[in-house]
Amino acid sequence: MRQIEENYEEVLKRHGDLAKDSRGASHLQMASLALASYRTLLPHFAHNRAVTADLIKEPIGAAAADTLNFMSRFVLFLSFDKFAHVSRGLEYLGRDFGKSFETEEHKELGFHSLKVTRCLYNTFFERQGVPDLTRLFCAFDRMWFDHVSPARHGIEFSRPTTLADGAPCCDFVLRRKDRQSSG
Repeated sequence: MRQIEENYEEVLKRHGDLAKDSRGASHLQMASLALASYRTLLPHFAHNRAVTADLIKEPIGAAAADTLNFMSRFVLFLSFDKFAHVSRGLEYLGRDFGKSFETEEHKELGFHSLKVTRCLYNTFFERQGVPDLTRLFCAFDRMWFDHVSPARHGIEFSRPTTLADGAPCCDFVLRRKDRQSSG
């Protein structure tokens, strides 16, 4: 545990330039802790990167996914305008990123997209030579929308591209769908 703490502090100081505001500082802390844990645990798992990454995925957010999905499904069930509710969630996600991410938002009737063209996590893990760890945080983003069903809610969520996969942006897209034709 001591080694993780020391590694965390060193990494956090070295990459402080990535935190442009308080939200960025929070994201940088999470990325630094994930990296420190990964580096400390990697030798104990025969340098198996996939096994070590899976091990640190739980504390990053996978453990909270079931609770968050239940709460999100419940609130969505109670919502009169389900698209507006999910669209607000996408707006909140964009705000949560803070100034350490660059985003472009586009809204029109029945459509809402958020493009992330600079991601603190992607930049951070690329600098560290472990870009695959970015995907742990990409998975965390998806849990906000995985409960949305075109057939049940009349909303389609997609994220066809990510910076972690080499695309120019992470593209979060919501579209209103006809519930009867999407089953």
